[in-house]
Amino acid sequence: VREETVPAPQTPPVGLARGVAPVQASASDAERTESIHVKGVRKATSSAMVQSAYSAPHVTVWKDVAATRTMELVKRLKAAPEYADIKVSPLLIVARAVIWAARRTPMINAAWVETENGPEIA
Repeated sequence: VREETVPAPQTPPVGLARGVAPVQASASDAERTESIHVKGVRKATSSAMVQSAYSAPHVTVWKDVAATRTMELVKRLKAAPEYADIKVSPLLIVARAVIWAARRTPMINAAWVETENGPEIA
C-alpha cells in the first residue's frame, strides 16, 4: 500500500483562523457601488424570468460531487490546534468558498431596486 501526500489547497489571503470576521460597510463600499439602469435585454430577461416562475415547471437536479479533497482538508483542519474552538465541517469550507467568490465578484451581491427613473441593478 502506497501512501500519498496531498498538498494543502491554495486559499485566499483571508483565512479561516478563528472564524470569519463580519463584513462591515465602509465609506469605500459606497464609492464602489454601481447602479445600472435596467433597459433592453436586461429588462426583457427580468420580465421573462418573472413569468417563468409561474408558468415553467420546477425541476430538481441531483448531482454527485467528488468531495475527497474537501474531506481531507476538513480532517487536517480538525487536527490543527488553531481550529480547536471551531466546528470544522464541509459546510464551513463551502461557506468560506462562497464568501470568497462573492467578494471577488461584486455583481453576485447586486439587488433589484425600483427608483423614480425605473428599475436599476445596484
